[in-house]
Amino acid sequence: MAITKVDRNEWLKAGAQKFATKGLDGINVERLAKQLKCNKSSFYWHFQTKENFLHELIHYWFEHSTSPMVHELKKETDSKKRFRRFIQLSFEDKSRKDFMFHLRKIGERDHNVKQLLQQLNDERLSFMTLLIQDLGYTQEIAHKKAQILMLFYLGWYELNKSTLANTENEIADALLLINDFITF
Repeated sequence: MAITKVDRNEWLKAGAQKFATKGLDGINVERLAKQLKCNKSSFYWHFQTKENFLHELIHYWFEHSTSPMVHELKKETDSKKRFRRFIQLSFEDKSRKDFMFHLRKIGERDHNVKQLLQQLNDERLSFMTLLIQDLGYTQEIAHKKAQILMLFYLGWYELNKSTLANTENEIADALLLINDFITF
């Protein structure tokens, strides 16, 4: 097998895919090195420890799962269309798989991960609150609705994650349910 040079982003991308499906069990340096066709010393060159890798992985995942969505949504000037697009993007994308579930499990025993996860959740909640405020709700009501929306999404995802793809009808049904408590 030819050994290839692997940069830190390739490690992070492969790690994010494995972590999303297997949690920490997916972060096996030897198996990741084999998948990437490189020496596992490359992993330690870039990250030194699995703990460092996990922290960088969390930031990598957040940047690659949330930032592109925020960037796309900022292009839309109509608040109702922007909110609808936010819901569609959120409910269509199953590439994140169980990344957050596995992260919350680690956060139960790792205070640093718990703090980082709280920070990321706060950022997401703030963004959703702003989207809802743009629909005409006060900050206080928008924040409460954003909390409910986040919990709704987590439950919806858990019930629908086993299907390969969300049909337009499933997403339309979710949009109707959401529109019952957030008018857009």
